[in-house]
Parts: sequence; structure tokens; C-alpha cells
Amino acid sequence: MKRTFLSEKGYEELQENLKVLLAKKKATIKRVKEAADHGDISDNFEYDSAKEALALVMNRIKMTQLKLSTADIVKEENVDSDRVVLGVTVYLEETDSGENVKFSLVVEDEVELDNNNISVNSHYSS
Repeated sequence: MKRTFLSEKGYEELQENLKVLLAKKKATIKRVKEAADHGDISDNFEYDSAKEALALVMNRIKMTQLKLSTADIVKEENVDSDRVVLGVTVYLEETDSGENVKFSLVVEDEVELDNNNISVNSHYSS
């Protein structure tokens, strides 16, 4: 099975996301039951909508659980800071202004362009 590389922060965020999804699953199951209680489900838009929402939540739960179960956590203290690799933060000097700009190399799931977290697979990280 393919391993998923995550930072400690990314792993914790996935765990929190899973908790939210599990709560959402519970609420969506309740929605399905309430819609089914309205009678004939063969022509019930609320029921169909709730079932579709439940399927989406269940799929997201499954994908999140898979990522968590295959996670290899990349700890900053274990990363060779002499190389530009996953988990490293680098500072680049902007040629025009001379200002240093900080970039962190992360896995695709942790990309946050506003925080200069770029994918290790991005052509910018090469």
C-alpha cells in the first residue's frame, strides 16, 4: 500500500478533520431517517438528497482514515536541513528587493499558498 507522507501538524489536522466528519456522519444519518419518516421514499427529494450527502461524507471518512492509516510522519528534527526536501523550510532572497522570503516544502494535502507552504512536487521546489 502506498504510504502517505505528512507533517506532524498535517497528521493532527487530519485527525481533527476525521472527528468533524464523524460528527457530520451522525447528523446526516439523522437527516436520512427524518426524511424517510416522511413516507414514500421512492419520490422523496429530501431522502435522496440526504442519502447522497451521506455517501459523500462516508467517502471522505474512508479517504481520511486511509491517509491516517498509511501515514509516515515527517518530523522536522529528523530532516536533513542541508538538503531541500520534504519538511524543510528554506529562505530565498528576492532579487529586486533583497527581502528574504520563507517557503516550507510540504505534501500536496498541506499546501497553503497564503502561508508559503508549497508542494514538494511543485516545479517551484525543484
